[in-house]
Amino acid sequence: MAETTTGTFIAHVDKPDRRTINADHLDIHQTIRRATTVLEILWRANGPLRLVKIAQEIDLDKSTALRLLHSLEELGYVHKDEASKTYMLGYMSQRLGARAMLLRSNTVLAERFMTQLVAITGLPVGAASLEGTSVIYWAVHEPPECPSYLKLLPDVAYPAHSCAPGKLLLGNLRSDKIETLYSSTRLERLASHTVTDRQQLAREARDARNQGFAFERDEAVEGRSAVAVAVVNSRGVANMAIVVQVPTAQFGDERRDWLLRNTRESVVQIYDHVLC
Repeated sequence: MAETTTGTFIAHVDKPDRRTINADHLDIHQTIRRATTVLEILWRANGPLRLVKIAQEIDLDKSTALRLLHSLEELGYVHKDEASKTYMLGYMSQRLGARAMLLRSNTVLAERFMTQLVAITGLPVGAASLEGTSVIYWAVHEPPECPSYLKLLPDVAYPAHSCAPGKLLLGNLRSDKIETLYSSTRLERLASHTVTDRQQLAREARDARNQGFAFERDEAVEGRSAVAVAVVNSRGVANMAIVVQVPTAQFGDERRDWLLRNTRESVVQIYDHVLC
């Protein structure tokens, strides 16, 4: 304690111990370094990691690593998959510019439900996101002997205006934003029913967003149709869509409604697991 003179008496003023402050700063600094190291490890990983692997990477015992992961999980930066007891980047990582990693993590978590949907429908299923005026498929699962015109390629950009997931995910934008987005991009006709008018595209995107699903019929490829259902996050934003590709010849009303029902059921299961 330090002494100060006030009039005729001495007052004792408590001051913080600098050694304690420095020790606290060192502990905080060490915790921050460990936390960012964990995020870096999960960023570089090709898939989800187990606790023992993360502990080894940061040279900590499992109990300390577990406490660190638990704190990051509470803050949303790390997600734990209870089924596999593995860890990956959480939804808050999107705020750090890790959107691509977040979507890849979501497709890993959605994979078993997508393969179940393939088994039920006998048709190819994909998980798609919107990137500007393009749709990117982060994962695609196909049945055996899938016809070539139904196939989709992962990590390839497809025109958003010509496909069900594109219209559905464009619905996150206001109509004027959609028109601005396409102001310098011609809506190319790819098949007999491709939407080539910006205002019509905005209307269909709005309707799809309100419904939570979209249909596609001979718009991207002649003879191919699709059903897309949005995976909507807690903020009401659809970051991803689950898509089922189907031959147009098999896309009558009854078949279409059956595919929509089954895709919706899969999306409900996916929503309970993904991070978006």
